[in-house]
Amino acid sequence: MEFIHSESTIMQQSIRPARTIFHTGDTVTLRLDGIPADRAGTAVVRTNIGRAAIRRAEIVARTDQHRALAGLDWHDLPMKTVAPGVAELTLPFTEIGIFEAKCCFLPADRSAILWPEGENFRFKVCSANAAAGNTIYSAFVRQFGANMDKAVSAPDPEELAELDRRGYTVIPPSGTFRALKKQLDHIFNKLGCRILQLLPIHPAPTQYGRMGRYGSPFASLDYFNVDPALADFDPKATPLEQFGELVDAVHARNGRIFLDIPVNHTGWASKLQGEHPDYFVRKADGAFESPGAWGVVWADLCKLDYTDPKVHQLMAKVFLFWCRRHVDGFRCDAGYMLPEAAWNYIVARVREEFPDTVFLLEGLGGPLKVQERLLGYSGLTWGYSELFQNYTRDQISRYFPYVDQCSALYGTLVNFAETHDNMRLAASGRVYARLRFLVAALLAENGAFGFANGAEFFATEKIDVHGAGALNWGASPNLIEVIRKLTLLNADHPAFLAGSHVELIQKGGGNVLAARRTAADGKKRVLVLLNLDCDRASAVHWPVADCPGEGTDLLSGRRITFRHEFNELNYELAPGEGLCIDFTDYRLPDPVPGREPAPVERQRADAMARSILVALGGLEAGGATAEPGKAMLADPVAFAAASSGIDPAPVTRYRVESDPHRRVMLPPGDVLLVKGHSRFRVEIRHGDRNLRLAASLPSADGRHHLAMIALPPNHLTSMISLSIRLTVFESEEKIVKSSGELVQLPQPDRCRIRQENSAVEHPLGDLYAFAANRFGGISYFSAAWGRLTSKYEAILAANINRSYPVDRHVMFTRCRAWLVVNGY
Repeated sequence: MEFIHSESTIMQQSIRPARTIFHTGDTVTLRLDGIPADRAGTAVVRTNIGRAAIRRAEIVARTDQHRALAGLDWHDLPMKTVAPGVAELTLPFTEIGIFEAKCCFLPADRSAILWPEGENFRFKVCSANAAAGNTIYSAFVRQFGANMDKAVSAPDPEELAELDRRGYTVIPPSGTFRALKKQLDHIFNKLGCRILQLLPIHPAPTQYGRMGRYGSPFASLDYFNVDPALADFDPKATPLEQFGELVDAVHARNGRIFLDIPVNHTGWASKLQGEHPDYFVRKADGAFESPGAWGVVWADLCKLDYTDPKVHQLMAKVFLFWCRRHVDGFRCDAGYMLPEAAWNYIVARVREEFPDTVFLLEGLGGPLKVQERLLGYSGLTWGYSELFQNYTRDQISRYFPYVDQCSALYGTLVNFAETHDNMRLAASGRVYARLRFLVAALLAENGAFGFANGAEFFATEKIDVHGAGALNWGASPNLIEVIRKLTLLNADHPAFLAGSHVELIQKGGGNVLAARRTAADGKKRVLVLLNLDCDRASAVHWPVADCPGEGTDLLSGRRITFRHEFNELNYELAPGEGLCIDFTDYRLPDPVPGREPAPVERQRADAMARSILVALGGLEAGGATAEPGKAMLADPVAFAAASSGIDPAPVTRYRVESDPHRRVMLPPGDVLLVKGHSRFRVEIRHGDRNLRLAASLPSADGRHHLAMIALPPNHLTSMISLSIRLTVFESEEKIVKSSGELVQLPQPDRCRIRQENSAVEHPLGDLYAFAANRFGGISYFSAAWGRLTSKYEAILAANINRSYPVDRHVMFTRCRAWLVVNGY
């Protein structure tokens, strides 16, 4: 709470829920107490919530047009009096971005505004897709080839060494997109991961500047293409199209796909370096500068010059290129090396068209304050947790509170059990590998943890990005069942969802941890117990007040009873053992292939419903209803009618199975209801610019899927044509694509129709008359009466179907007329 003294009155403001990180579909209630009873005036919230588009446009214009930020996104929203001296306002979060708000009192006599003391409330709003279960499978496509099922890759034969000495370039076949695609059922359905993250897939050096046998994927030669070595030779599909096959297959399993983009540099002799050498940093002697970290300089890389705004614009185009190919997010390699101004522009430009895009900041080795600024102010979504580099109780106890604080204030830090930069966990033993998975997953914030390909099969050979190491694929024993339970926990249990709090509570000695996880509502809890010693059993102690004396381990199903000694509870753990104790009757859900986690589905439904409430009733209307997603899914047309107060509801229906074959008119202010029998994704574009991208939700009857879409308000004076593109997932293997046309109609008060045209202005054949009445009568014909160009042309036709415009009955096709005009 924050305070100000104004005469004899103390004003204070507060919010519920009291947190910083939200997701679309959430609401926040702002409260102002102590409003002076003897002063006439209005309590308002001064905020930029609901004005993300304006803010983004200003940020983009600052770089593109050198215009100063005007702050036009700020506006005042009146609060409602709920008690004497108390006002409240509940606002929805329907847009992604960084927002601020502060309550104040505007005196009626226009005297000075009365402000509570302290800073503005700051809110970071992320996509509803990221509300739970953000489990990441990191794949190096090159490894899904000849060495995939080996424990250790074979060394180069003697003849290759001789060719190397003679300066020849010898590169063995690589793994491919299609080989990785065959393993998606394992990644998404068996392991339960929800995100496939690919290491860089751009063309890599094969001769000049090549490092190792294959060349480094982080030495990108062309940001706008894929490495042809990652594709199968197929005259019917380009390498980029084969990448598209992988993307579609991921989405068919209700997953998301992320790309790793090396944003700080390109490879030496890249396409960009040849076309724009001025985009790179040079030393005083003219040499291109190579970046580095941890005392290592990467000589095959050339550093981009982000002091030049043209480089900001270029990198935004790179991200948009891949967003338009349906990539859902990006790992931003060495992202902390870019200035804040560059990220402000890139994020704003991308989110103008693809607001749900996730930016995962790779800030390892960078200053923590830089990470916090980029996450909390520039709008990057997530960052890397360095928990995987903390091993003992003392190290984790020092570092983890920062993970929890940063994830609550600036953005989720993702716990990786293993990355491509580190030694393989299984190289230190299977017990150790299992333990580190438990540490990463059971201490994860917002259900966000990840691991590198092959870790589930106890792969021991380090991932060499210059080579194509072995993955030990299909080996047994493995960690598949353990990982499946961990991904289910992070996607479903309330204590692992957005807004939950994690606190280390162990007491006494030993290399052990005890963590209490509390759900956002403060009611549901789990207890996590971990023995970090893989050689010796050890007892872990924690305060008796923090949990009951027994519970159920969600990983094994065992009933666990604790010992009670000296106001503490304790339990002896086997070497490397980890438990997740629940004290209710919670059961892990059965995984349903192709179905996203129930909490994410609910969040997306609420986000979609609140966007419709705002579009039809204004910003304040979006926060007025609890769980609006249920009502929307039960009857979307009735929901729109109730939201707008208009009958019939302002809804234009679009049927996935049939409407791509016709032009569908969209009146201004109408909500577009897209409905089909199978799950789908829908894009609406104006030219090359994306206006909306939405994934369907299952309706309440479970038989249909629907998406309700409100386009931005238009101020058109004439109609415009929009393209609508559909990707329908009839099954995980059968994916059908189609496209159609939407005609967005102008606002009636802005539209002027010329009723007179001379033959000089327009050839008669280009002029058409169209009229209709509310009884189904239609007239549509060319000014050239003697010519028929369509079966729909008629002086008079009738539609006798009350539900939809089909089966027109032509009454009067054409006629001959004699006109008398001015005696002629």
